[in-house]
Amino acid sequence: MILHMGVRTTEPTLVAHTAIREGEDEASALARLLSAINRKGAETAGPSMIVFHGPPSAPNPRREVLGAVAYEVEDVPTMTLPPARVAFLVFTGADSERGAHYRRLRRYVEERGLELSSRVHRIEALYAPSDPDEDGWGTEIMIPLAG
Repeated sequence: MILHMGVRTTEPTLVAHTAIREGEDEASALARLLSAINRKGAETAGPSMIVFHGPPSAPNPRREVLGAVAYEVEDVPTMTLPPARVAFLVFTGADSERGAHYRRLRRYVEERGLELSSRVHRIEALYAPSDPDEDGWGTEIMIPLAG
């Protein structure tokens, strides 16, 4: 189910991050990052994210996973994500609908004549409920815009 869709500017966010290794899936990379954060006694302070760099047509775009943190974590690379203007769509429910949601968001961008960023072609933010066994998992897909 789609909850929100539109254009917004993200807030600067401190994140721990790591590259997704060749042949590694996003879930494994995210588990590796979150484990490194937890081993240092730290916790995440917001959504986990997956960033896809470069143009969508690139055969093997660089990908990385990020976890929002409240402070720098020893021995875990951190950076501050700068504000970005993005087209976004927030949904709950089946992950199998992700492709249809991306198509809808791309159509939204095209219909409004918005120009895409050339550096990052998509970001996915994963929102977990406080109890992982509960319903309420959410995903925000973002397409960065130029300017």
